[in-house]
Amino acid sequence: MACLKCVGEIAISTQVRAELRRHAVHDAVLQLFDGLIQVERVTLSEIGAQRDRLQGSGLHKADLSTVALVERLRPNVVLTDDLQLRKALETQGHKVVGSVGVMVRAFSCGIINKAELQTAIDELLDGSSLYTSKAFRKHVHDLLDSID
Repeated sequence: MACLKCVGEIAISTQVRAELRRHAVHDAVLQLFDGLIQVERVTLSEIGAQRDRLQGSGLHKADLSTVALVERLRPNVVLTDDLQLRKALETQGHKVVGSVGVMVRAFSCGIINKAELQTAIDELLDGSSLYTSKAFRKHVHDLLDSID
């Protein structure tokens, strides 16, 4: 996906890599990101510390490992479409961007044009398993209408 060219290097935890393998998408993801992914080891004690810190958040092990990794690496932006993880990270002051944000950033960087942006977002909202509310869909379409 051309949109990912504007993202740069991506760090994931070993726990996230295990989730990708469990869902049989690991190889496809590595190919899609074409060498941009760096896998980082996150210890059980780091995950436990985040579990204690974020009690009641409903985050799973891979999500908690992501929070621990973000705390360690302090990236400029975190990529996720998981709402619970997004809320936990934003509460801690991190900038979080989802798939739509990546696509808009690719448009802003000149990697894709407005027609390609519209098509990519329509495919995401209509053709994927990503859950989006009606309010979010309206927000995205209003955003697209305002872009020159």
